[in-house]
Amino acid sequence: MGGRMIMKNGMVLLAMMLLIVSCQALETDVEKNKPETGSENVKVQGVRMTVPEIPFEGVETRAAMAVDDVNGLSFTWSDGDATGVYSTTDGFARFNLVTGDGLANATFDGGGFSLTDGSTYYAFFPYEMSASDKTAIPLTYSGQSVTTDNDMVSPMSKDYMWASAVSDEGNAAFSFAHIGAFLRMRITLPEGTDIDKVELMPMYGEVPQTMTFDITTHTPIVSTSSTVMGVTTAGVTVPASGKATVWAVMPPQSFSTDQFAVQVTSGTDVYSARATGKTFNAGKAYKWELSPVDVESDPGYGFSTVAETGFADVTASVGAGEYSGITYISGTQYAVVHDKLNGGGIVLYDITINDDGTVGNVSMSTPTGTSSSAVTDMDNEGIAYVPGSPGTLFVSAEAEQSIKEYDLDGNPTGRSLTIPADMAVGKISSNKGFESLTYNATTDLFWTTTESELVKDAATPGLLRLQSFGNDLKAAGRYLYQMDAPSKTSEEAAAATSYVFGVPALAALDDGRIIVLEREVFVASGSTYEKAMNSYTTMKLYVVNPSADGSGILRKTLLKSFSTQPQSANFANYEGMCVGPTLSDGSKTLVLIPDSQNGSSGLTKEYVKVITFK
Repeated sequence: MGGRMIMKNGMVLLAMMLLIVSCQALETDVEKNKPETGSENVKVQGVRMTVPEIPFEGVETRAAMAVDDVNGLSFTWSDGDATGVYSTTDGFARFNLVTGDGLANATFDGGGFSLTDGSTYYAFFPYEMSASDKTAIPLTYSGQSVTTDNDMVSPMSKDYMWASAVSDEGNAAFSFAHIGAFLRMRITLPEGTDIDKVELMPMYGEVPQTMTFDITTHTPIVSTSSTVMGVTTAGVTVPASGKATVWAVMPPQSFSTDQFAVQVTSGTDVYSARATGKTFNAGKAYKWELSPVDVESDPGYGFSTVAETGFADVTASVGAGEYSGITYISGTQYAVVHDKLNGGGIVLYDITINDDGTVGNVSMSTPTGTSSSAVTDMDNEGIAYVPGSPGTLFVSAEAEQSIKEYDLDGNPTGRSLTIPADMAVGKISSNKGFESLTYNATTDLFWTTTESELVKDAATPGLLRLQSFGNDLKAAGRYLYQMDAPSKTSEEAAAATSYVFGVPALAALDDGRIIVLEREVFVASGSTYEKAMNSYTTMKLYVVNPSADGSGILRKTLLKSFSTQPQSANFANYEGMCVGPTLSDGSKTLVLIPDSQNGSSGLTKEYVKVITFK
């Protein structure tokens, strides 16, 4: 497509006029009607097409040819431009530009075509031979690219337009409408930064990639969509102003209740910003002012002192099991979830943590609601205590992607969190759902995420959606979290006896920070000796701060990392984590428990691990 937006004195023109005359022989699929005496077919005298301005959001459309960068955009014609014209019954024809390159007014040659007086005709720009079905014209918004800073020419290839008109004595006046919307992104980065790619990632929704358009009802219908819309920006360098301008054409869709992460790639560096979603209305232009930050920079969300203070083998007191989550209630009381027990899988731990952070006595009991429940196979994984009189427990069940409330006796209350549609059971990778769950009484928010990326995020490995819920049990804020890359290749993981990678636990703090546990478990193949010598787990504890981080992808600070090995007699697949009691010196405690898979034939044991921080 040759049509282009033009800039004058840093401003964008607002409107255009197309005049089609001299209609002679045309490349067409319609019957070539020759005017005859007495025929209702009338020789074309003139076909006039007008394309309106594209005003910026909040700017009223005014007179044509307004010239103001504040207000909006206009179109001019280029050599090679062509429009498609459809009749109501006879098919599809091409009109080619003859004169008017670079002007708002142009002449197109359609040769020998005649219009039936009183009939309706449709026009579509740009002409595409395959778009012969006026009820299903193909539109593609993927594959967008710009080649220079503030490039307005390249995005025009996606500025699809349509119009209709009724013939009147050989004349027809078309007034075009834009199908999509323009988005101007001004990106603040250091002068001289070369930008390779800009990606738009909605927190909840998906961006249409392909559509079909019914020109008779002017209705777009989504064919395919994606969680990422990319604009290739090779050739864009941040100018001396420190602001690069990147344009994109957005398909018409409402994101008014959504947020976007905007990811900017420069070589090996990745920057990200958070942007407010908009309703991208057809024929409008929108602005984002973005100040991305380096997603790999340390935001300093950690603590001054961190120490591993407690470690105890409690297999003898609690028995080998499949304990997947833990939450602190008060004093020495904790609630733990066992993923193979009935109901909510709730058991109660009594854990004494000494004032130096070491582990004292540990015991376990099973509440009546758990032991009496007939409900099975819930695969309960995460648990969170909500204080009250007497307080309740919420448990995440991976089998059905639910988060349900139970009383302290393990009986269901009938209440549950409202799970977003894109996190429902059919939207997760196999057995990679809600492993984690945490609640903080000060912020009054629940937090969870899936263990691995959602099905819709399969093309973005390691990208998780960190989801909060309010006390109304409805979804609240959402944030993107990028896990570290695994140490094993997919081939190595597939050859292992067992391999697990993802986020099994979260712990929310009073000040809004969240501790995220990234876990990698590798159980080697081969003999018992080979397993003992080559197996390991790696745990990384990161701190994020959703309430303070303006980045589209959360930045993280490493709190602590550690590994376990069978030969060190500490091999543990840690799945449960919670904030425990505060010690007398003001140190916070982080309590972790493993899922030993019932001891895994003696390879693992039930451990309680304590990390202190302040």
